[in-house]
Amino acid sequence: MLFKGGGKLHKGDIGRLVSSVGGEYNGFTSKDFTAYFEILPADQLDIGLLIESERMMNAAFDPREVETERTVVVSEREGNENDPEFLVNEELFLSAFRFHPYRWSEGGLKEDLLRITRDNLFDHYRQFYVPSNAILVVVGPYSPSKVMTKLESYFGPLESSTKPLSLGSQSLPRTVRGVSSYTCPQRPITSRSHTTRPPSEAATCIH
Repeated sequence: MLFKGGGKLHKGDIGRLVSSVGGEYNGFTSKDFTAYFEILPADQLDIGLLIESERMMNAAFDPREVETERTVVVSEREGNENDPEFLVNEELFLSAFRFHPYRWSEGGLKEDLLRITRDNLFDHYRQFYVPSNAILVVVGPYSPSKVMTKLESYFGPLESSTKPLSLGSQSLPRTVRGVSSYTCPQRPITSRSHTTRPPSEAATCIH
C-alpha cells in the first residue's frame, strides 16, 4: 500500500519519478523492520526525500487498492504454501517463539490476510510510520550540513510523535494453533526503531 501514492504523489508517481532519472527502488520486510530505498544519481537526492516524506505521512490507503492488494498477497501466500520448506519454517517459528513477536510470519497468516480491514491497516500505519520510529540513511557525496538542511525541509513539517507503542500493555500473541494467549507484564521499553514491528518488540516478552 505504500507504493500507491498519496499526498503530493499520485498512484504510479514513485515509479515514474525514479525511472525518469535512471534509478531503482524497492522495499522489504524482516521480523525487525520494514525498509524502503531508492538508488538515485547523486544530484537527485530530492526525489528520494520527497518519496519517503510523503510515504511516511500521506499514504492514501484507497479501499479499492486494499482489496486489490489483498488478492495479490493472499495469492502469494497460497503459492508459498505449496513449498514444504515454507510450511515447516512457519510452524517452527510458531512453536519456538511462543510468547515473542518473532513467531508471526512477515507475510501474515492467511486468516489474518482475509479479515484485516482498511482501517486496521491505516491505524497501524499512523501508529508506526512516524519520524520518531524511523531511521533515515543517506549515502553519497554530500556534506552533513547540506543533507540536514534538506531533511528539515522535507521531514520538519511532519507531525511530531512520541515512541509508538508500549507493548507492555498489549496482550500477545492471540490464540493460534493451540498456543495459549499471554499478557506481557508492564516493563520499560526502549525504542530504537524503524517502521512496523519496532525493534523494541524484540526486547519484550522473552521467556
